[in-house]
Amino acid sequence: MLFASLKTGIIFFTQTEIGLLGNLSLLCVYNFALLTGRNLRPTDLIFMQLVSANFLALFSKGVPQTMAAFGWRYFLDDTGCKLVFCFHSVAIGVSFNTICLLNGFQIIKLNPSIYLEVDGAQD
Repeated sequence: MLFASLKTGIIFFTQTEIGLLGNLSLLCVYNFALLTGRNLRPTDLIFMQLVSANFLALFSKGVPQTMAAFGWRYFLDDTGCKLVFCFHSVAIGVSFNTICLLNGFQIIKLNPSIYLEVDGAQD
């Protein structure tokens, strides 16, 4: 039983660590682009919003789940649980909305005639 709990904790910790490292690498690439003075694309801000939403989701769900898998019980009080749940709900909503916005940009970029048809219909 103890070995299974430890194995689950290590798996959760590894997933959280990989997610944090991936988000941190995207954040470093964005900061490098800002510091070098490269022109930013409109999708760069969308990616940064997605990275921040993923950070919030990882910290609000991944860290408590990893701590619980390692056997820590009752490490959050009632207010802490409600706050973590609220942060996780906000992060998931922001992530979903950002992905939808990014899909809209991708559709317009792949098929610009859609944008022209909608724009032409208003004339």
